[in-house]
Amino acid sequence: MVRRQGGCAGFSTVEYIVVVLLLALTLWAGMDGVLALMREHHAEYTWSMALP
Repeated sequence: MVRRQGGCAGFSTVEYIVVVLLLALTLWAGMDGVLALMREHHAEYTWSMALP
């Protein structure tokens, strides 16, 4: 691996920013998906409780 100035693990500043942005986007999309799944599951749970 080529050592470059700036960054801790040999990453340049641009690579570091791109990685952070991708990580933030993945977390945001993941949270959005989890919230959607929770909403669907909650709706199913409410329906199952309402039905005899």
